[in-house]
Amino acid sequence: MLTQWEKELLALDHRQTIYLPFDFADEYTGLLKIVGWRHDLIDVQYGETASYQGLHPSVWPAIELADEAFRPFAGRSLMPKELLLEDIQREKAKYSESRV
Repeated sequence: MLTQWEKELLALDHRQTIYLPFDFADEYTGLLKIVGWRHDLIDVQYGETASYQGLHPSVWPAIELADEAFRPFAGRSLMPKELLLEDIQREKAKYSESRV
């Protein structure tokens, strides 16, 4: 899942929106909504959708949602894309180390 997140973030263009799932339930999917901003910044918001239900963490399609299908839970954060990529890479390394 983290590898897929990394690929999607690296391909993210200015003003493009992607959804990164992480909370997989039968009734909904929890997501991070990421919007490419100017320069190297991203706009990040946590929420959910009922449009994709019962996804499996290891196999999930590119998620495309209408704005009204995303229900935000909290405010938004503007942050450098590189910061989130570094977090993902650090978590991938922890997982790799724990499997040795």
